[in-house]
Amino acid sequence: MGATSFLCGSLIGWYAFIPFPYNLIASLGAFFVGVWFFRKFETRGMRITFVVLSIFYLFAFLVLMAMVEYTKKLPINA
Repeated sequence: MGATSFLCGSLIGWYAFIPFPYNLIASLGAFFVGVWFFRKFETRGMRITFVVLSIFYLFAFLVLMAMVEYTKKLPINA
């Protein structure tokens, strides 16, 4: 469950950072991962955990990417 939540959260996070046609592929990938998970696990607790972990990994991914973008823009002092 952790790997699918990580994959779903990362794909949703990539949506904001990649150009137009590829971000749609990322969102469709996250959609299909979610549909696959919801078909495989039918209990309410597993589904809630999946959604909560996906949101957690999304925010972690966005924070990490924001730090990477910030460090790319810093001037290099000699």
